[in-house]
Amino acid sequence: MTASFTDLIDYLTLTGWRRESSGQSGSVWRREGWSKPLPVLDDLSSEDYEWASTVERSAVAVDASPREIHEAIGRMYFDVQEFRAADDIYIKGSIPVEAGFTLFSSARAMIRAAAATARSNKARIGGNYGPAALRIAEKARFGHTIDGSYIVPLLMPLDRPQEPTSDTPLEFEGELLNGASADQTQCRAPMRSGCVVARCSRSRGGGGGGTRRIRRCRG
Repeated sequence: MTASFTDLIDYLTLTGWRRESSGQSGSVWRREGWSKPLPVLDDLSSEDYEWASTVERSAVAVDASPREIHEAIGRMYFDVQEFRAADDIYIKGSIPVEAGFTLFSSARAMIRAAAATARSNKARIGGNYGPAALRIAEKARFGHTIDGSYIVPLLMPLDRPQEPTSDTPLEFEGELLNGASADQTQCRAPMRSGCVVARCSRSRGGGGGGTRRIRRCRG
C-alpha cells in the first residue's frame, strides 16, 4: 500500500512520538526513552529520499527494520489477514493453479462469512450472507504477494480517527468485524478448503498495530 504524509504523522502520533516544535519546512518529534530527535519535513511523499531517512530513524528508535515501519505506516488503517500456500506446494516462487484458486476463494469466503456474522450471530450461513455483509466484504482488497514465500495479504479498511493520539483505538470501518467475530468465524469455508490458521501478534509501539493472521492453504 502507498502511504501518505498524513499516514506518517498519524503513525508517529499513535506510536508514542510527540511533536516538539514546528518550523517553516517541517517539525521535530521526540519519543520517550529515546534521546535523538526525529526531523520530519512537511508534505513528504513516500517516493522522496527524505521519507526513507525518516522511516529509518524511527525504526532505529523501536528496534525494528525500516521495511517493517514502512509497512506499518501503509497498513495502519487496515486489518490484515495473510493467506499463505502450504510450504510443500510452494516451489521456485510458484504454486499450482488449483492451490491458487483455493487461496483466493478461501479469502473471499472468509471475509464474507466474517462480515455476515459480525452483523448477526449465525450458527450456519450456507451462502446466505445478506446484502449488507456483501457491501462490507466488497471493501476488502488484496495486496502484493510477500517476497520469500507465497503469502497474499487481504486488506480491510479501518476508520481513520479525526484527531489520533497514542491512546486512540483503531476500529473497523462501519459495522465491520471485531476480534470476537473474527475468532467466531475462523471461517468454515477456508477450513473446508484445507486452510490452517496461525496467528502472530505485533504491538503498535514497534513494527505495527493489530494482529496479523496467517492462513496456510493447500490445493
